[in-house]
Amino acid sequence: MSICLFTRSVSIYAFITSIGLYAQVSAWELKYENGIQTLQAGHFTEASAVLESAYHEAQSMAAPVKAMSAIGLASAYLEEGRNEEAERSFVEARTILEALKAPADQLAVVWNGIGETLLNRSRIDEGEKAIRQALELLDSAGQVNAVYYLCQRQLAEICLLREDYAQSATLISALIAKLRKTEAGNGALLASALSVHGRALLMQRRATDAVAAIRESAELQRQLGVERPAYADSLLLLSVAYRVTGHTERSQPLARKALKIYEDAGDPRAAFALRELGLLAARDGKTLTAQDYIMKALAMARKGSMPERVTDAFEKDLASVPMMASNRRK
Repeated sequence: MSICLFTRSVSIYAFITSIGLYAQVSAWELKYENGIQTLQAGHFTEASAVLESAYHEAQSMAAPVKAMSAIGLASAYLEEGRNEEAERSFVEARTILEALKAPADQLAVVWNGIGETLLNRSRIDEGEKAIRQALELLDSAGQVNAVYYLCQRQLAEICLLREDYAQSATLISALIAKLRKTEAGNGALLASALSVHGRALLMQRRATDAVAAIRESAELQRQLGVERPAYADSLLLLSVAYRVTGHTERSQPLARKALKIYEDAGDPRAAFALRELGLLAARDGKTLTAQDYIMKALAMARKGSMPERVTDAFEKDLASVPMMASNRRK
């Protein structure tokens, strides 16, 4: 069973407010907050433009403002799949914050962001090292907060990437139990953890439990906003779950809805929705339609410089379409 989905954790900008400014810079701050709100709404291109403008303005301001602007811009790049640029901006912020001897939670936010950019490029060992650095900082400061839980979620994601599905399920189950008892478990973080759990359960062929976890994740994401790409992620994962469990009639509407949200947001993860529609078409014996969807997905993945594991999976899908379609006709 293949569930090739581009990892998306709770976006780091959700925790930027934990950093705080050392000084209020009203005009800049208004622009920055507008960029972050636009990013949270899923309008990535527009958000990047605003946050790039805020970043350039911040270069003549105090060091803490420069660090904040770099983190905001890195977050926008991360959502757009511009991982190399995101890493450079996170590293810039880290350099500034380390020179300022910033608190542990501020540096942990940056180390987590660096880790995510590395995981998105399949640099798993380096990504894990960055995530563990963030946890070490928080442990040394005795801080168990939303960023701490986010890092734990990332470790479960890393187990998924290494195909250690049992360990991923164990880690994420423990995290979900903690989140349900804390304020940090309200909303996006719990939804993201449930998504990881659903994927791990699917890979263990625990279909009923997987669908339940994914449906809860989707409902939480829906409550946060139906135009957000994170909601599309949950819809797409639910489509996959229904497809692999034989309920394909439920899959296509979900995949199409996810594709629409991605396209409206300019999110490169639209490639995964196209791929899902291709696999569904192949299941229905529609060879040419399936090949068209998957070729579009592959082209988008290459254009977005997605990891080799993603493009390899799409190529294998494309090659297997005739066989899937033939089996369906039989």
